[in-house]
Amino acid sequence: MAKQTVEGLNVLAGAWGELRVDNETWAEVTNVTADVEIKREVVQIGLDEDSKIVALSGTGTITVDKVFSRFVEAFQKIQKGKDTRFDLYLKVGDPDAVGGQIETVSIKGAWLNKLPLGFGENTGKIGAEYTIGFKPTQTSFADKIK
Repeated sequence: MAKQTVEGLNVLAGAWGELRVDNETWAEVTNVTADVEIKREVVQIGLDEDSKIVALSGTGTITVDKVFSRFVEAFQKIQKGKDTRFDLYLKVGDPDAVGGQIETVSIKGAWLNKLPLGFGENTGKIGAEYTIGFKPTQTSFADKIK
């Protein structure tokens, strides 16, 4: 197999995402961070210290443009002690990607850790950043760029 040359135009741009609650689209996601913390315990083998994975923890942020008041519904449920879970579907579909391929990730059963109630500035578009948590074992990549 011949080695493929990577050019600057192949660097990915143009991520897009969707947040869904009960299969209803609540928001288009304009920015996402999703980090998996790998928790380890020390294992001693002879004089060496090694480690073993004992848990995974997922945290991140999502930024959305305000179009609807659907997060008010989530807040009202939270006020009553009801936990609203949601699914994130994220896609990078840059037409200049190697071979025109796409990358998609699905994060199921995510939850809110921080819910901003403000509205932003009086000029410009209104958006909000939400802090989330998720189970890394419920995250999958349906499409990968190879």
